[in-house]
Amino acid sequence: MRPRPMNRRQFLRRSAILTAALPSAAAILAACSKPGTESPVASGSLNPFENPPSPKNPVTWPLFQEAISDDTPIETDVTLQVYNWGYYMWPALFRRFEDQYKQYNVKVELTTFANEEEAVQKMKSGAIAPDVTVPTVYVIGQQIASKLLQPINHNLVPNLVANCWDQFQNPWYDQEWQYTVPYVVWTTGIGYRRDHIPDELVAQDGYAILWDAKYAGKVAFYDTVQNAIAMSLLKNGYTDVNTGDAAAIEVAKADLIKLVTDSNARIANDDYSTVPADQIWTTQSWSGDMVAAQFYLPKDTSDDVLGYWYPPEGGGVVGNDIFAIPASAEHPRLAHEFLNFMLEETNAYENFTNYTGYQPPQKSLDPSTLVPKDVPASLSAAVVNEQALADGQYLTSLPPDINALWTRAWDEIKAGAG
Repeated sequence: MRPRPMNRRQFLRRSAILTAALPSAAAILAACSKPGTESPVASGSLNPFENPPSPKNPVTWPLFQEAISDDTPIETDVTLQVYNWGYYMWPALFRRFEDQYKQYNVKVELTTFANEEEAVQKMKSGAIAPDVTVPTVYVIGQQIASKLLQPINHNLVPNLVANCWDQFQNPWYDQEWQYTVPYVVWTTGIGYRRDHIPDELVAQDGYAILWDAKYAGKVAFYDTVQNAIAMSLLKNGYTDVNTGDAAAIEVAKADLIKLVTDSNARIANDDYSTVPADQIWTTQSWSGDMVAAQFYLPKDTSDDVLGYWYPPEGGGVVGNDIFAIPASAEHPRLAHEFLNFMLEETNAYENFTNYTGYQPPQKSLDPSTLVPKDVPASLSAAVVNEQALADGQYLTSLPPDINALWTRAWDEIKAGAG
């Protein structure tokens, strides 16, 4: 059993209070309008709180500085500082990068953060000056508007265009990929034990399988505001997972409270370990968690006990994580080299198969080649393809008034859990 790899996922349960911990909308807009800081190429919303970017509202962020030039030399005799979630990148890749750049005598050092509030505050205060960081899609605008990130020189990261899915050449959350490159992708569905629950029943019931009284005491859903409520919305026939409809949120809330009180549902983010341990039989799951769950099975348990369901017609919750280079990076050229290194086919693939379980959006990773070599056949639905990501729904930052509705509902759900 390897070290628990999903600490990055633990953060998501705090997503609803994140906007309170980061700069206010007024503060960000004031920063954006200071003399001499106007963007040479600004379009879309400059207020990531009140008009958040989404697939229907793609945003090109302002540039507050120029990207480094093509002829910027690779720094020598330095340590590249990577700032990431715990257990979210294969450590062997750091040594491989050092070997690949040994003529420059560079080292890689990892510093981890437990949540994004901590990361942002340390970067703002200057307590840490990383060269590479891994922010989330729904706070990227807040970091850009706070001038915490620097633009990327596309010429220095050719592997994005060469290797990554077309939709990441111009993502909605960062049009023209001015500040970010993709890391991994996932879907959100239902993980389950196939030795207890038939595939046919999960396929028939979908999200509703969690509410089946037969599995009381053996069910769980994520300890994250938006993920949990979004699942309940979909289960109840609502199609907008970022809705501001108070009546819809009330229905979703009531159903989750019922799940807790009637079935003693566990609210936690540890499905990758509790399902293989046979403690939980069916749970809300990220695709990457279920792929990683195979590493936690007892030695005498076959990986075909693990199952994963995602709506075959699409429309479920999807997402991706990203790499960025902080504005304070002391080694920006080496940081570009590292981003390009992580987008190289072999490195991206081995990070997925050897450690995280989360799939990189690489053109070379045909789903038919991943099953069953890297992903058990019983988890074939956990393999993400371009169409699934295009057809799915992202959870986006919520405007303050809508965020308040979701937060109040979540507080009542958690209170019902006692």
